[in-house]
Amino acid sequence: SYEAFYFSSHNHELRADTTRLSSPLRHNIRDMADNGLTPLQIKKVVKVLHPDLSIDSKIKSVVEYRQQENRSCIKFTEELRAWCLQRTAIPGPIDMHEIFVPYFHVVDVNNTFIFMTTRQLLSTCLHSSVLAIDCTYKVTSNALPLSVFGTSDMNRKFYPMGLCLISTDESATTYKTFFRELQVCASRINYQTYTISHAMADGAAGITSAMSELPLGNIP
Repeated sequence: SYEAFYFSSHNHELRADTTRLSSPLRHNIRDMADNGLTPLQIKKVVKVLHPDLSIDSKIKSVVEYRQQENRSCIKFTEELRAWCLQRTAIPGPIDMHEIFVPYFHVVDVNNTFIFMTTRQLLSTCLHSSVLAIDCTYKVTSNALPLSVFGTSDMNRKFYPMGLCLISTDESATTYKTFFRELQVCASRINYQTYTISHAMADGAAGITSAMSELPLGNIP
């Protein structure tokens, strides 16, 4: 037999035992993701609010699911791919500010990597082996990460080297591809081997894994 209960308010204390995150916590995580916080930042917030919980993987799952919900498809994929194809050739030395795409693949919103730069931007690689990388989610309607990379001098002035439009900044594969293509392209443009001695980033799992698997300075 079954017995029905009625409550005037929604009571989460009466739910069956489960490993799933509570609804209020999932709602808070989704809100933080909508406001642009990364999984690493959200994890730090949750650890402060709920120090007894060990839910790192669940936080990542909730954030990724939320990003997929908010992410629409890339319209005109063929046009985007054609735009990249038209710019794969490296411009001549006199076209220092002409944008080109040394590496790309565009399949769909979940499988995109477009590396954009100019000869002028890559000339910065001649003067520094320290690479700074950061991503923003605020400039694309699909919430795709736009990776900005460059270096800085002793006066903290930032010198950009290029941009990468990517599907995710959590994958080690993304960063292994990025490190490899940047070093290959910069070496070719500047007629001098470009070696990354240090990388400054937010310590996300993807970039940390890529750096440990492919030691900087030895990427083929």
